[in-house]
Amino acid sequence: MLTVVPAWSHDCRVLGNGYLTGEYAGDCDEHTERAQGQGEARGADTYVGSFAKGKPDGKGTYTWENGARLDGNFKDGKAHGTGVFTSANGVRFFLERLDRSGADWRSLRAKICAIGPATRAAIQSLHLKVDLMGKEYVAESLVEAFASHDLARQRVLLPRAAVARDLVPAELGRRGARVDVVEAYRTGIPEDARARAAEIFCAQRKPDWITFTSSSTVRNFAHVAPANALEGVKVASIGPVTSETARRCGIQVTAEARVYTTDGVVEAILEWAANARECTRI
Repeated sequence: MLTVVPAWSHDCRVLGNGYLTGEYAGDCDEHTERAQGQGEARGADTYVGSFAKGKPDGKGTYTWENGARLDGNFKDGKAHGTGVFTSANGVRFFLERLDRSGADWRSLRAKICAIGPATRAAIQSLHLKVDLMGKEYVAESLVEAFASHDLARQRVLLPRAAVARDLVPAELGRRGARVDVVEAYRTGIPEDARARAAEIFCAQRKPDWITFTSSSTVRNFAHVAPANALEGVKVASIGPVTSETARRCGIQVTAEARVYTTDGVVEAILEWAANARECTRI
């Protein structure tokens, strides 16, 4: 039988990592005196959501002491499901938050997916295996990699930048997955970016090339750079999505990577330069 514990009480126990031990308000099993049902636990960390046998279990929101937050699904007090990483930064910032918690990788109990080799390398550097990766390093290819997997009622955790394309969560959700998108980091513009852009691109000698490795780098550059900044400057893009963003911002792309990585950008520039030299000889 469930009883309701008034806010805030020490009469109903919350079990697990110890960081939630403190006060509790919500549904409680009167026989075991453990949190059961919907409730909120406050300790060094806080959790609001579903409980079972005294532990977070089901849908809920876990907030660490430093303010980092995870909206997702939990099983037996631990994050539960499949984790999809769409950038190396997503891996790094997700781990920073995990390190500040009372949990570690063992708590996740999830298969790991990566969007491309740089993200995979960041995961493998932690001596972890990547279970799934797309053939091409864009969101569309990552979705295709799930084609042979039954996603009905599967839980998927997607740590990513605050501003990102919605293709992956939308498509996985359409196939029956329960996708939890977690804001792992934000891409921001430095305070002195406008002054630095003017210094570089209004100089007598401009750079020969500029590289864009994501749509956000294009948008942020267009926000701070002078209108004529790229006159006489060749532009290299990491892939078709970034190139399309550049065109929408009025930026003409000179070279586009065939393999959507930073190494691919370098190869695209070298190939363009080699072709230009060949044309000069002719």
